[in-house]
Amino acid sequence: MDSNAMLVEVFFKAIFKLILPNIKNGILVAIFLSFSFLVGDFLFANLLVGSSYETLQVYLYHIRGKSGHYASAFVFFYFF
Repeated sequence: MDSNAMLVEVFFKAIFKLILPNIKNGILVAIFLSFSFLVGDFLFANLLVGSSYETLQVYLYHIRGKSGHYASAFVFFYFF
């Protein structure tokens, strides 16, 4: 019992001291890259065409309320 408790304690200590600090930087970079992609897509479309043009994100937001099947199929074909 005691050896099992020590191993579990060492395992969680390793997760909190080694893995989580290294993952933090990767998650922050992924958040900033995805945010900059979304904002950049919207700004370029808005500058070039004007506010009457629907970007992909705005279009997905509008069709999400109409049909979930159509929206999921659209996302699938967009990414693959």
